[in-house]
Amino acid sequence: MSPTLYAHPFSSHCQKVLVALYENDVPFEYRTREDASAMAEARRLLDLAYGWLEQRLEGRTWAVDEARPFRQYFPPGAPDRD
Repeated sequence: MSPTLYAHPFSSHCQKVLVALYENDVPFEYRTREDASAMAEARRLLDLAYGWLEQRLEGRTWAVDEARPFRQYFPPGAPDRD
C-alpha cells in the first residue's frame, strides 16, 4: 500500500514533500483539491485525526491552565476556546 499525498500544486509545503518522495523513489498517489472525492476523503481523515486528538486531550485542563499566563504573547484568535 503506497501513501497518498493530498496536496495543492502551489503549496510550498506540498512541494517539499514531493521532492522528498521523488528523490527517495517512494511510490505514492498524488491527489489534488480539484478531485472532489479526494477532498471528501481528506476531510474524513482530518475529522478522525481531530477526534483522536480531542480524546487524548480530554481531561487535561492543566495544560490550558498552565498556558494562560502566556496568552498575551499570542495573536488574538479564539479566546472563547482557550
